[in-house]
Amino acid sequence: GGEAQQKEGTGRGTGLGEWDGIEDEGEPDSSRGLPGKAFVFRHGDHCWNGPARSLRVTLFCSVEEKLSEVDEPTTCEYVMKFGTPAACDLGHQEGLVLDMEESPVG
Repeated sequence: GGEAQQKEGTGRGTGLGEWDGIEDEGEPDSSRGLPGKAFVFRHGDHCWNGPARSLRVTLFCSVEEKLSEVDEPTTCEYVMKFGTPAACDLGHQEGLVLDMEESPVG
């Protein structure tokens, strides 16, 4: 399994959790590019006077892989949104590509 790390400088970093699988995340909505899945990491380094760190990565459809948001809604429990073509159904991905081709670059 893998591990999620927060790295600063050249040190080991802080363990945000170990891979714990894929879970449902709300209702899938292919028209909005939301597959309804999240990657879950649990049992990370313990916070001082708090729980073990954890990370939940919600997936959304994107023509390229990109991190769009990172938040800590409760102490040492992190959430992030990650865009990837792997989260797209074919029709939604083709629509994104067409939008990019037609949009003026400014």
